[in-house]
Parts: sequence; structure tokens; C-alpha cells
Amino acid sequence: MCCRRGAWKGAAVDDWEELDRRVAQTDYWEMLLPSHFAMPTELLEKLAGELDLRRRGNPLELLQELNGRLYELFDYAAEYHRSGFAHR
Repeated sequence: MCCRRGAWKGAAVDDWEELDRRVAQTDYWEMLLPSHFAMPTELLEKLAGELDLRRRGNPLELLQELNGRLYELFDYAAEYHRSGFAHR
């Protein structure tokens, strides 16, 4: 499947309110709970700031932007066997 910007326009949610309505109508609770595998850290908060993680624009376009930015920021590092990734 293609991941180009705009490739999923038919599946896009137009705005955050529509996304909130869809989530409220379906059983997504387990995906919205914090994970015991990830803990907030100063570095994670710094990364969130660098990525400007907040509701803005179209949810799908924001997700595509986030995926691209994370791909650019992280390198695969085989010596880190637990996560497999190291921040650049």
C-alpha cells in the first residue's frame, strides 16, 4: 500500500471532532490507555515538543507527517536489541 501524502484521502477523517465521534461510537478503549511498556521521560517530552505533537490540521495528514518525521529522526541500530532504534 502506498503512503504518499494524500494517498488515503478517501479514508481521511476531515477534522478532530469527527475523529472523536468515531472513537466514542466504537470500542477503542484499550488503544487509548497508557502502556506499561512506555514511560514518559524528559527526552520523550523534548521529542514531542520538536515534533509539535498537538491537534492541528487534518488527523490523517498529521499522522503521515509524524510517521515521516520519526523515520527521519531514528536510525536502525542492531546493537540495541531491545528497541532496535537509536535517536539521531
